[in-house]
Amino acid sequence: MLVIPKQGWQNFIHSKDLLNFISETLVSTTENIHWEHFQISECALVWCSGEIDSTNQIQIEWKENGKNSLEIRSLGIEMTNNGGSHFKQLFRLKRELKKRFGLNER
Repeated sequence: MLVIPKQGWQNFIHSKDLLNFISETLVSTTENIHWEHFQISECALVWCSGEIDSTNQIQIEWKENGKNSLEIRSLGIEMTNNGGSHFKQLFRLKRELKKRFGLNER
């Protein structure tokens, strides 16, 4: 599923804050959950649960928009409802993204 802000990514001014929030949330978990992080290209990354029978992940693509500025192009969340720790953490993260950044499913 894709998540987007109401005003669209081109008008979203909190891209760096959003990327930092996602990274900090997935890295600083207190539940001993490990996420694999793949930098697909200079402007794309994936956080993946690495589970064998089901995968929970976040895919983010962005473009550089001048010096120290970036614009998110897409943010996708794949959740496999297996009741596992990765799923639960992504469920909470998705709820927090809506609350803090106004992101909704599309």
